[in-house]
Amino acid sequence: MASGQTVPVLGFIFVVLALWAAMLVPALAQGTADSTPAPSASPVVPAEVIADPFVVHNVPVDVTATSVTEARERGLTQARVTAFRRLIEWMTLRENWAAIATPDTNKVIEMVLEFSVANERSSAVRYLADLTVRFDPVLIRTFLRAQNFPFAETPSRFLVVVPLYQPSAGGAVELWQDANPWRDAWSAILPHDGLVPITLPLGDLQDIAMVSADQAIAKDREALMKLAAKYGAAGVVLARATSTGDTLNIAVTELRPLGDPFEAQLSATVSGADDKARAEAFKTAAIEAMQPVEDHWKKRNTLRFGAGGKLTALISVNSLQEWLGIKARLARVPAVEKVDLEAMSKTLVQAAITFVGDEAQLQFAMSQSDLELSKDGDMWILRAPSLRVQPPATEPPPAAVAPPKP
Repeated sequence: MASGQTVPVLGFIFVVLALWAAMLVPALAQGTADSTPAPSASPVVPAEVIADPFVVHNVPVDVTATSVTEARERGLTQARVTAFRRLIEWMTLRENWAAIATPDTNKVIEMVLEFSVANERSSAVRYLADLTVRFDPVLIRTFLRAQNFPFAETPSRFLVVVPLYQPSAGGAVELWQDANPWRDAWSAILPHDGLVPITLPLGDLQDIAMVSADQAIAKDREALMKLAAKYGAAGVVLARATSTGDTLNIAVTELRPLGDPFEAQLSATVSGADDKARAEAFKTAAIEAMQPVEDHWKKRNTLRFGAGGKLTALISVNSLQEWLGIKARLARVPAVEKVDLEAMSKTLVQAAITFVGDEAQLQFAMSQSDLELSKDGDMWILRAPSLRVQPPATEPPPAAVAPPKP
């Protein structure tokens, strides 16, 4: 069990009372510790960095029944069950999916915290919509632990997909060309939910100058990391597909700035009676190509519930609002179970962090939410670079002016 060293903060009581008296009302007006700080207070952070791993987006609903009321009720119920299954598959390894039973509908509904509906359409007997479902993390964890299968819930920062397409064995490899069915397939599966979110580069002149097809084939890390940095991504997924008749041979490489690349190979059938069916087959192949990348991430971030502990961290802050932003971000780190404020001054916070897993897992999980946890001697230091707000410049006090003589 890891433990942290308590560090007293001098003048804590008096400083905290003064600080809270000065800033409590505006801080509460901007949100609780679970809400995101006001945009004016910090730079905009990509949604993928702080995405909630227990939210499933865009679950389609399309149900026909004897009435639109019945169709809507059935559709919203079915969509929540579908969302539950998607979530479980995101968090667990593919090899275990068949063995993980879906509980009855009432149990699934109990695990839903809330859901929202978009794009509603209906007729007299048909109901269509898209659902976003948010699940209760505690109940989901309880369910998965009872299943006795390993699972992960730490989301990766998003990756940039570089789709290389070879129309025939021995032919030229395409990257930025417009007529690229492999790129179209990746575009069709966006947005891609799950623990490893992805995006596609725009393919603009800057991208073309940054990475050529030859550089991508050679896995030129320097060039590819520049491309990732342009989009604020954590790395790239090189997806090279070679077409041989109705078979697509796919080589996938995940590259991040540090560490060895992860590589996998697979094949997919992309036959179709028409262009639409073939495009759908390519889309399915892109989904399958992400699976080994996702499984690799899950294995790396499997939570070990037999381990865990509590550490004390010092956090440099400029304001109460900045601390609330950091605490909100900590609440979204899956390995973090609880954060307790122990002491606070105008520029320093001392917090106790209770976590699951080991310290290395905690550091890695925090890094995915732009939080830096490091050790300085016996003390843990927590930094949030993207939330860092510089204090406003203060004008020097006016020079003293002697009062006029009577």
